[in-house]
Amino acid sequence: MKIVFIGAGTGENPWLVRAAQECRDTGMSIEIIQGTSEQIDSEEKKFIELAGHIQQADILIVSNHGSATYFKKFDRLIAAVRNSRVPAFVSSSVPEEMKDCRSLFPFPDDDYDFVHSCIELGGPANTKSFVLWACKTLGGVQVDVPPLQYPPTEGFYHPSLPGVIDLQSHLQRLDPGKPTAGILLHQYYYVRENLVAIDALIAAVEAKGMNALPFFLVTSPNPTTGSIGIRRFVDENLIMEGRATIDVLVMTMGFSQITLSDPNDGTKMDPVYNFFSDLNVPVLQTMSMIRSYDAWYNDNEGLSAMEISSMVIWPEFDAQIIAIPLSTTGEHGEKKNQSIPIPRRPERIADMALRWAELKRTPVKDRKVALLLYQYTGELEGLGDAGGLDTPLSVIRILQRLKADGYTVGDIPETGNDLIHEMIDGLTNDTRYLSDEQVKERAAGQVSAAQYRRWFDRLPEKNRMKIAEDWGEAPGTLFESDGELFMPGILKGNIFIGIQPPRGLFEKVESLIHSTDMVMPHHYVAYYRWMKNVFGAHVVVHMGTHGTLEWLPGKGNAMSEECYPDLVFEDMPHVSPYIINDPGEMVEVKRRSWAAVLDHLPPAMMRAEGYGDLAQLDSILQEYLRAKEGRETQKMEELAGEIHGIVLARNLTNDLNLPADATPEVVAANAERLYDYLCEVRDAIIKDGLHIFGSPPPGERYREMLYALTRLENGKNPSLRESVAAALSLTLRDLLADPSGWCGEHAMTNGSLVDQIDERSRKLIETMDESGYDREKTLTAIRAEYGNGAGNLEACALFICNDLKGRLDRTTDEIANMAKGLNAEYIPPGPSG
Repeated sequence: MKIVFIGAGTGENPWLVRAAQECRDTGMSIEIIQGTSEQIDSEEKKFIELAGHIQQADILIVSNHGSATYFKKFDRLIAAVRNSRVPAFVSSSVPEEMKDCRSLFPFPDDDYDFVHSCIELGGPANTKSFVLWACKTLGGVQVDVPPLQYPPTEGFYHPSLPGVIDLQSHLQRLDPGKPTAGILLHQYYYVRENLVAIDALIAAVEAKGMNALPFFLVTSPNPTTGSIGIRRFVDENLIMEGRATIDVLVMTMGFSQITLSDPNDGTKMDPVYNFFSDLNVPVLQTMSMIRSYDAWYNDNEGLSAMEISSMVIWPEFDAQIIAIPLSTTGEHGEKKNQSIPIPRRPERIADMALRWAELKRTPVKDRKVALLLYQYTGELEGLGDAGGLDTPLSVIRILQRLKADGYTVGDIPETGNDLIHEMIDGLTNDTRYLSDEQVKERAAGQVSAAQYRRWFDRLPEKNRMKIAEDWGEAPGTLFESDGELFMPGILKGNIFIGIQPPRGLFEKVESLIHSTDMVMPHHYVAYYRWMKNVFGAHVVVHMGTHGTLEWLPGKGNAMSEECYPDLVFEDMPHVSPYIINDPGEMVEVKRRSWAAVLDHLPPAMMRAEGYGDLAQLDSILQEYLRAKEGRETQKMEELAGEIHGIVLARNLTNDLNLPADATPEVVAANAERLYDYLCEVRDAIIKDGLHIFGSPPPGERYREMLYALTRLENGKNPSLRESVAAALSLTLRDLLADPSGWCGEHAMTNGSLVDQIDERSRKLIETMDESGYDREKTLTAIRAEYGNGAGNLEACALFICNDLKGRLDRTTDEIANMAKGLNAEYIPPGPSG
């Protein structure tokens, strides 16, 4: 009997070898061949080797943890199985994939269900039952096949209570005076006794003075195994009298727990219930990597594509805080494929958990918050820069909210300009015109060279050498005077409004933002250490898009202690407002500085329109095209001269790729191109001001934003402009495709018709605004203007009244969610992750 087992995301099956040996001890002849999808995908030689074994096998088992789509050579493997006609059983978390592969298992449904249960339930007893079933069914051996054994699918774990999994026994060992960190592991690790890394994390948490409450489960409810699923487990075991029994949750499982808590076939459209909101504690996502320590350590990406997907991207949909790796895979004792803790990473994870727990338990009046602004160029004019965000005024709104919530906040400036002037009167990153004495007087704080050297000496040797190579011996020269390093910023009660330290020398600060060659200077390290250890920040807020911390050299994901963001930021709780339309850079903040990211709106958007000479040129071109349509040659010649004058004066020849000294005749020959170009510019969407964190756009900008958000289709909701056009028996896309085309029915250019459609669209929004976005009044207005046949326009208007307006009004959630983050509560996922 030859059995081939391939684990995809599950590793090799540790019980198969034991079961085979027990059967061999009774005289049976059994050979076990095992491999993993990771080996097969990375080594063609391994695939060929296993394919050869499959040709000679009696049965193949493929166990997918999740979907087979993560197994790159799965289709090739299945093709080889079909050609060999070897019976195969394929297990997957996706029912459709199992259904597709059912024909590979040429046995009755009872046998199919039995083998499925053996693999799904796992454990030594069920694995042996499978081996005996194979010997009896495939090998004709007369042997009894034991019934299935059902291992626990969920419960609690602690090395001091082996085999004890009930909640009450574990609650009794907790010290109610200490904060508690929940630790979630997959039941797979508990059943396989693959607990070395978990035990290391437990020990680290308890060494920090916290309670550790580890628990195992299977995320999805499963009638085959009896699993109740994560949602029910959390509700029944981790929430008592409406409050969580833990202060923070450390996840060692991958994928989206919310999505998998309610699996379906893809036809369910309603959002899945977010039980993390009920638990309402920070959720730290660690990584239990499939790869070896050497593969991880030597890889600048940190994780494989599959690991990034399962341990980073999917958890981000649950709004988990992406932390650092816990373990790699290797041998432990005589066991293969064990999770081995990475040296000193469990301790750092424990520190992170403790810091969030301390934030939660510190009275609001005693909490210290650091708000960091950016000063990209180093120039004073760049103080407070952030993509699309009115940072100074946003800071004022945050200070007002903190004061209302009971934080100890000093005086609050009245305007954004007042705040910036106050910061300029202190110490900024621009010290070019300040004496050493002025630097000392204006600084928010200082660190002695001796203290900095003590911090510096604790860094890994590799990093100490690189910092010294780039910036000289500690403490360096930036912001240094008389043996002390000085810290820009201002203090307001328990709130520090700081400026992220410069990435390098003043004249090179902007070019070094994304440098991977030169590391940050000594002062950069000292600044963050000062915030943590001297000012005593419980939480850090980086204001807006984007800073330099997340771009420091190191791995892209799953950072080591030698990665510079990890080295600088250590374990501090981190909350980061970030513009919603830049998710590509946002992920760097999430994955490289463990930030709870707060999506914020971009600035209000408006149609560019035309102004000055361009508006005049637009009118003249329309008259020219009208004259051309009517073959009014003399009028065309007169207008061509005016067009030529404006085109040359505004250097529009460059935009049209025409000679700078183009003649009136050449310009006139390109009149249609010129008009099309002006229409394109006029129809573009541009920013109107800056966004104020936590505030919906005010007044006219609110209506502009509604207009901008409905210019295009929103899923099944029609486009506002296309709907208005249709109500006028026009097709917007045709008009946009040929702006200079002439519409004889309306006696104007297509571009002019687009302008009219736009004007009508904005007028409708004004009418809706005046009615308070009342449904019935809005529909009445539409029918009075366009009759009863404008169904798409009515649908779009109802979308604005019933849905979009409410979402825009919930911009206040930005600051409400920041308050939740500063209170060490769970922040729900936003549209950008």
